[in-house]
Amino acid sequence: MKRFLSLSFLAIFSFSCAAPTVNGGINLRYEQVGEILKHCDDLEGKKVSVRAVYEGWHCIEECVHPGLTRSDTCVMDSSGCIYLKGTGGLDPIMDRGKEVFFRAVVRKTPKGICYLEVQSIDEIR
Repeated sequence: MKRFLSLSFLAIFSFSCAAPTVNGGINLRYEQVGEILKHCDDLEGKKVSVRAVYEGWHCIEECVHPGLTRSDTCVMDSSGCIYLKGTGGLDPIMDRGKEVFFRAVVRKTPKGICYLEVQSIDEIR
């Protein structure tokens, strides 16, 4: 009986922490670029959902290049600009200026420059 109760408790807790759904989709919390940059140490190695405008290779001067590859690209939102490792699976020319929704892992270079490693593209508008 004791084992049954603990398994029941575990099952209830395991499924009660799921993200709420809206119209059959998961309701994600998108991180702002500025917050990722500000809290890079705490977020390093963690997966984040991001909604930003893809700038391709046309990054503003304030955007700090991590120097990972020659094809590193960037995204921007109202709070800042951050580089992606490589192209992030996007086309630096055709997708430039489009709003993208993606999931990435926050990374940091040995020099302390924060960047994103794209794991999946959810939507391009």
